[in-house]
Amino acid sequence: MRSIQELLHRQKYDVFACGVLVVGLIAAMAVINPTCPYPVNDEFCYVQSVEQCMKLGQLTLGTSQAACYVPIALGWAWASLFGLNCLNLRILVACLSVCATLLLFFSLRLTHTSRFNALAIAALMAFLPICLNLSFLYMTDLFGHLFLTLQLFFMIKAVSVRDAKWLWAAQLSLLLAIFSRQQLFICLVPLLYVQWFLGSRKPLVYIAHVVIPVFAFFIAQRLLALNELSTANSFMASLLGDHLTKYLHLGFWSSTLYMLTAA
Repeated sequence: MRSIQELLHRQKYDVFACGVLVVGLIAAMAVINPTCPYPVNDEFCYVQSVEQCMKLGQLTLGTSQAACYVPIALGWAWASLFGLNCLNLRILVACLSVCATLLLFFSLRLTHTSRFNALAIAALMAFLPICLNLSFLYMTDLFGHLFLTLQLFFMIKAVSVRDAKWLWAAQLSLLLAIFSRQQLFICLVPLLYVQWFLGSRKPLVYIAHVVIPVFAFFIAQRLLALNELSTANSFMASLLGDHLTKYLHLGFWSSTLYMLTAA
């Protein structure tokens, strides 16, 4: 009985910490005020893709060069419910930003990180200038960040319970991240590391972790890509292009954070 009361007591303060994060992000939204009626920067490509999806009734990428199937599909569903405009799509991204921040907090708590440190790290990630800016723009970065954080959560869960089955949930999360930004293939590295850390020595497991996202990506390209901008050539060009630098820190950040917390 006492242990249950202690658990509820800890959860109460975790909920309070989550409330602090949510209030902080809402306050930031009030200051930044993302109610601009027209698209900014790359938003134009993604908003146009959602508009084409709603008009044609099928998933297309329009002028979007990235294979951003998940953001376009979610934007399509969101716009079908609340209407198609930049503000509504930015609200979707803001909601995902809140989810990613809370997920990072709970991932850290899963490693027995103190509540204050978990709150500080989650807030630091959420309020980094680049992350905060992207939290209010309908672009693919926050979608990838959310699914990478989900991948991190499942990797930590796999280590905490010593069960490699959780890594297949991490694999699914990574697949969603790749279908948000194909450059996030780089984040296969921490997943394979965790598989090795848990003692798996079966080569087929490692091969499956690599082959599944590659195979799924090119199958999607074959079935869904309806223009030349989403071919395998554009995939390789963007994978090796300057956009990759924006995501290297996410991949190595997740692997470094895992190694530090699992030690």
